[in-house]
Amino acid sequence: MYPVARSEHFDTERLLVRRIIEDDLESLIPTLEDRDLAKWFGRNEPLDPQAFVNDAIAGWEARSSWAFTIIEKASQHVVGYAGISLELRGGGGKGWQAEPAIAIASDSQGQGYAYETMPGLIGWCFTGLDCPPGTLDEVRAGVLPCNAKSLGLLRKLTAIAIIKDLGEQDVRVKYPGPGEPRTRRARVFGITRSEYEQEDKGAHPR
Repeated sequence: MYPVARSEHFDTERLLVRRIIEDDLESLIPTLEDRDLAKWFGRNEPLDPQAFVNDAIAGWEARSSWAFTIIEKASQHVVGYAGISLELRGGGGKGWQAEPAIAIASDSQGQGYAYETMPGLIGWCFTGLDCPPGTLDEVRAGVLPCNAKSLGLLRKLTAIAIIKDLGEQDVRVKYPGPGEPRTRRARVFGITRSEYEQEDKGAHPR
């Protein structure tokens, strides 16, 4: 049984992170067509912008994934996107684990937007999704070794207890090419619902 979203947005100090809509297409193209970002996410080619937006809208309707546009409040400039997808829980457990992703456009990088978004994204998973007890109890992010920026971001967040470093693990490849392996080694970070609730992170969505 898939979770149901209680809200379609959350706020941080500088950002509005809200559900992707069709009108966001043009503003998201610089991020979606960035080849470096595609490589960091383990893809050989950038995403097709129209297909991405179509899939994002369909994901909300199907309650299987939730994609957001990240907007700087002061300028109303779109600085990137974020998303949550569901994966079957590893280790033989029942239910789902949520996998967060954040991509910031090249002209907006270096300003702390991903660092500001990730705590709110994790908080939204645990407080913005309505799901039966025990079906969605963990957020996990696997980062490839080539993605130095995401590794740096998540390591900074471990220092303030937003997420934990779970070490290197084999993770499923989402976009394998012909003849490519279906798993690869990645650094995994995660936090359980109980760990989140035990910490007063001050990052709950509003």
